[in-house]
Amino acid sequence: MDKKTKNRLRKLLGIPPNEGLSLESLILTWRLKIGKHIFKKKYTAQDVVAAMKSMGMQKGSVVFIQSRWAEFYNCTSDVEDLIDAILDEIGPEGTLGMACMPFMQEGKLFNVKKTPTNAGFLAEAFRRYPGVKRSVNIQHSICALGPQADYLVSEHYLSETPWDKKSPYYKLSEVNALVFGLGLGKYWIG
Repeated sequence: MDKKTKNRLRKLLGIPPNEGLSLESLILTWRLKIGKHIFKKKYTAQDVVAAMKSMGMQKGSVVFIQSRWAEFYNCTSDVEDLIDAILDEIGPEGTLGMACMPFMQEGKLFNVKKTPTNAGFLAEAFRRYPGVKRSVNIQHSICALGPQADYLVSEHYLSETPWDKKSPYYKLSEVNALVFGLGLGKYWIG
């Protein structure tokens, strides 16, 4: 199928141009459109933080998040409000990290400071947050802010696999990090 036909089909089915043309994309697109009319209860960043606190987040916690901001259609706060609320809750002794897989364009080099993330809107906002550090890894980088940030990101360039002892993902287990999937769905795997 040529590009023009794919674009017409995407438009007809209501699938955004940045989503793949698949049954999964079609289901997700329509679930989000319909969900806004079924799930109408509004909530704030403070409500999200309260839920995270009920699952163990506290002052000094190391928190790691993977998210899909499109699922936050009833949230009255913006991404910066959510990041600020989480950082306020864990305090200066806590560390916040997020997946930050680079969005790579053909012919472009990975720039640890400037290459945007393909891990979602929340992660991209966090990547740009003052003081955030990013690991050097073209496939599975993370961003982190707080006292454990250097420990988590410093050796990632030495990793041979995404989960080996030099990777931040392995190190998250060593610091007893709390891992949250926000807006990822019931059976999300990444």
